[in-house]
Amino acid sequence: DPFFFLEKYRLLVEEGKMNEKSTLVLRQKIFDLDPENKQGVHFTIALIDFQELCQKQSPQVAAAPLVEYLENFGVQDVANTWRVEMMIAQLYLDTNVFSEALKHAQRAYDTAPALMQKEIAHSVDYIRSQTEPAVTR
Repeated sequence: DPFFFLEKYRLLVEEGKMNEKSTLVLRQKIFDLDPENKQGVHFTIALIDFQELCQKQSPQVAAAPLVEYLENFGVQDVANTWRVEMMIAQLYLDTNVFSEALKHAQRAYDTAPALMQKEIAHSVDYIRSQTEPAVTR
């Protein structure tokens, strides 16, 4: 069970030790416990890394763990794909990178269950309104 390893990893990352050798070795050990992400280990690590990087890095660097997760596991993790896309969209929206926010919000809409599409459509419309020049009357 990777739970305790994940918690140890989370603590090390929160202590600012994300790039220390012992943390990287632990990270690989956790990945080795669940190479196909059947227990969601890769998703959890991507979230931990994303949360840490959001505090200290550019949006592109912060989004990288989630983008990599989607590239590697998005097809098999349909339940989380739209959520991850919305997290990335929100990050870009918060940092006024509207074109990237719109791209990821649209991907979220495209992969979301029908129940969530209406809510995401409002977000897409809002982001689009931020990217289009104001019309003067």
